[in-house]
Amino acid sequence: MGATLLEVNGLKTYFHLEEGVLKAVDGVSFRIERGKVLGIIGESGCGKSVTARSILGLVARPGKIVGGEILFHRADGSVVDLARLDPQGDEIRDIRGKEISMIFQEPRRSLSPVHTIGEQITEALLLHRTQDHKEAREIAIDMLRRVGMSNPEVRFHSYPHQLSGGMCQRAMIAMALCCRPALLIADEPTTALDVTVQAQIIDLMLELKEQIGMAMLYITHDLGVISEVADEVAVMYLGRVVEYAKTERLFENPLHPYTIGLFNSLPAFSSAKGRLQAIPGNVPIPIDPPPACGFATRCSKAMAGVCDAAVPELVEVEEEHYVRCFLHHEERAVS
Repeated sequence: MGATLLEVNGLKTYFHLEEGVLKAVDGVSFRIERGKVLGIIGESGCGKSVTARSILGLVARPGKIVGGEILFHRADGSVVDLARLDPQGDEIRDIRGKEISMIFQEPRRSLSPVHTIGEQITEALLLHRTQDHKEAREIAIDMLRRVGMSNPEVRFHSYPHQLSGGMCQRAMIAMALCCRPALLIADEPTTALDVTVQAQIIDLMLELKEQIGMAMLYITHDLGVISEVADEVAVMYLGRVVEYAKTERLFENPLHPYTIGLFNSLPAFSSAKGRLQAIPGNVPIPIDPPPACGFATRCSKAMAGVCDAAVPELVEVEEEHYVRCFLHHEERAVS
């Protein structure tokens, strides 16, 4: 079986609104190998979550994949383009939960309010892993225990409204991991948890990754977490990947002005010697964006007549280090 698990090529997910076309994901490409972790970082509104939802066909209307491909290499050796599947069809339903699972950022919106936590976890197990109800119950309770749920035998019978936000998040993580997926998409998976439980959950996901060869697409605002868990990092801004590199290389030598700005805005990574530097302005709403660098209006190095006149391509500026910036356009363009 080859090393490649998922290939995303030129993915475009647009929302057709009355105000115009919102280009939430606009030509995103990346690759995830089996057993590896790709981290995606960027501010809110940069398209990270829509990218993740596009993979599983979970984009809410009026959003729609309008271009590109999402090639998933299945366990049986076949390759399927997830972007071409019916979001409600049997094939994508067979993949969701079984081969690709997702941990959502807002657990209360993702858990059914009319079914117990145990019912929801065992439903996934009975559908994808075992037909034995007793075994499914035992696996579910064990997973609840492993994600740090107190009194898992009791919580198994609890409804989401009876649990705190952090406990609901733990239940959803247990549900996502119980079928041992080939790919886990984690969208801010530990946001609602305290620091101690965050560490436990991250350790659990990394442990399962090693045990079953699970790959991860890890979305977070926490650069510290990304530095620990990711093998490669994609930096997204305004629906596009603006920098892509091995984790160690990116943290040692960030090149895109946006990536540098993210590092300089955090105490642990700032190069400003004790003085933080906030990125000016906000991420604009990408409705009918002009043909220009999306970061130009916030960039101190923007070049008039260049950055505001065209969209830069992604170029390889050093081995396996790609940057979408005119400051590095003397190198070979790759997409």
